[in-house]
Amino acid sequence: MPLIRGMQHYRYLHAYSREELEDRFVRLQEENLRLKENANKKDDEMKTLGTKLRKMANDQSHLAQIITGRGQLGLVDKQMNIAVEDLQQKVQRLQRQNEELKQREHIARQQHCLNNGRSLVYSGHKKLQNNNFSCYPKAPQNVKRLGGGGKYPPSLLEEARAEICSLKERNLLQQSHIKEMEGALERLQDKLKEKEAEYEKKVMQIQQEETSKIWSNVENNVTMTKLQKQMTDKSNTVAELQERLMQLQESRSTLKESYQTAVRQMNDLLAQLNDEKKRSSQLEKQLQVPIMDNDRVQGLQQQLTQLKEERDLLRERVSNLQKSTCAACKAQKLQLQEQQLQVTQLQTALKAELVDKKAILNKIKSEEETNEELTAEIRKLKIECQEKQQKLEELNSHLSCYTEEGEYSADELNEALLLVKKQKNPTELQTAGIVEMEDRAKAMQEVKDAHDKTMQALQKSKNILSVEKINCKDYKLKLEDVTRRRNKDHARYEQKLKQQEKLLDAREAKINQLETQIRQFGTTTHTVQSEDNRERSSCEESVHLECGENLTELQIVGVRLSPSALKLLDECEPTTFCTYSFFRFDNHITPVVRGQNPKYSFTSKYIVKMDDDFLEYISSCSVLVELHQRLVGCDWRTVATTHLPLQPLFEHDGKVQGSVPLVGVSDEAPAFGSLDYCIKLKLPVTEESSEQSSTVSA
Repeated sequence: MPLIRGMQHYRYLHAYSREELEDRFVRLQEENLRLKENANKKDDEMKTLGTKLRKMANDQSHLAQIITGRGQLGLVDKQMNIAVEDLQQKVQRLQRQNEELKQREHIARQQHCLNNGRSLVYSGHKKLQNNNFSCYPKAPQNVKRLGGGGKYPPSLLEEARAEICSLKERNLLQQSHIKEMEGALERLQDKLKEKEAEYEKKVMQIQQEETSKIWSNVENNVTMTKLQKQMTDKSNTVAELQERLMQLQESRSTLKESYQTAVRQMNDLLAQLNDEKKRSSQLEKQLQVPIMDNDRVQGLQQQLTQLKEERDLLRERVSNLQKSTCAACKAQKLQLQEQQLQVTQLQTALKAELVDKKAILNKIKSEEETNEELTAEIRKLKIECQEKQQKLEELNSHLSCYTEEGEYSADELNEALLLVKKQKNPTELQTAGIVEMEDRAKAMQEVKDAHDKTMQALQKSKNILSVEKINCKDYKLKLEDVTRRRNKDHARYEQKLKQQEKLLDAREAKINQLETQIRQFGTTTHTVQSEDNRERSSCEESVHLECGENLTELQIVGVRLSPSALKLLDECEPTTFCTYSFFRFDNHITPVVRGQNPKYSFTSKYIVKMDDDFLEYISSCSVLVELHQRLVGCDWRTVATTHLPLQPLFEHDGKVQGSVPLVGVSDEAPAFGSLDYCIKLKLPVTEESSEQSSTVSA
């Protein structure tokens, strides 16, 4: 049977030429390579799908951790889990199918290689391609072709064709299966994309929720910080209010005292008024007499009106006096408190300086005593040294005498002493001389040691004295500086006290003058105020002013426009209004008026404290007034500006009125017209009083 099959293959192969067979072989080899590449691609795609599925599973677990405790999202998670499990099962099935196909392909290749190895025979021609996948062996070159003309037997060719057809069918089946797998993969990819889009949407929603939570937390933190700031501000305001309360209580006590004084004055004035009333009643009784002349009646009526006017004037003056006395008392008390503080500070500083001075003097005294003791010790040591030197000289002279008389050396004397000791019969003179010699040598050595010690002590004491001398010089310089400063401070404070005494004397003189004026007002007569002045005084009396305050009135009367200004405004009767700001108050706007010479008649009132800032503002600043033109709707434009001077308030008893030139904003009409104004202070201020108030505040 194998021989018959071989013959059939041989015949089958002889039906085709060698080139056709080689071409078919190459095509089959290329198809096999393509199939292998496709299989590798499918493996890669399956791996990517597996990684994507793992990522999706990880994302799902992450989402499940984020979205815990929510019912709807829990259902979505269950559905997603089911879908992922289905996809994993499908992937596993595809992997199994792929492995089966690979195994089939491998088996088919092995069978093909075995069949070709048994039946196929090639001549000595080389292969077109050397590929690892080809399993066809080389045919020997010495094999002869059968059937003459170089053709194989037809049976072999038919078998080869049948195998090629079967391989083609298998390839077609594999290709169709691969296409089905590709379609399934595309579907799975589409599903994965849809799932990824859904997951991305959910992740975006969760991120938005988290960001909203974070922003809400941030807003809560911001509100908390704002509340903390408000709390700190409120605590500061409470502290300020407490300080103000203390100040107000102090001012209340001072006001009570001033009120008591004013009440006493009022009682005196009321007594005077009662006297005047008695006089008026007597005059009325006299008027009741029928024999009175008409002229006398008219004179008495005039006297009554004058007395009433004097009474009103006295009341006003008393109120003014009360206010001025309150202000003066406050200023005096503040001055006295400041002076007392300064005096106490000076006393403490002087006490501290005196204590320092005493300590320095004690140190200097102790150092002087130590210096004196050291000098005395040095003198004693010098005397002792001189005495010891004299003793040394005497001993040296004695030794020289002994050496000259005996002409013996110390060694010889020692030998003699030893011999004497051995003999044990020394004379008393020899023993006494030897003992004296030894004592003198010891004394000489002791004197030398003491001399060296004294010299060292003297050197140390000398160094200590030099250091103490330098320290004493430094202390003396410091003492001189301290005394100079003390003298300067003392002179300065004496000057300040003299100035304050002068100010107090001037105050007392002014108070005396005012008292004399009040007494004179009680006896003299005054003219009657006009109705306008009465109305103004009644309006001013309606405004309650505290001590140290003043009422300022600023009136914008009107504006007179020049012809060049009317040309620039392009209107025969333009609508205009003014804006201005006074001191530290808000802006004020006059009413909108139409016409060439608009009359605003706008008055603004300000209650101001007469402190250094306001007086400096009046003396050095001015009020900026701007003229605006109204356009269409709510639009407007600035046309001209001017400055109202405040310095004349010191010169004209607190009242200034007049006109000021308006300066145009554009260069076309620099002379824009003029503005009429009026500025008034209820309590007039002079430069002297402003200087005094500044000195009092200082």
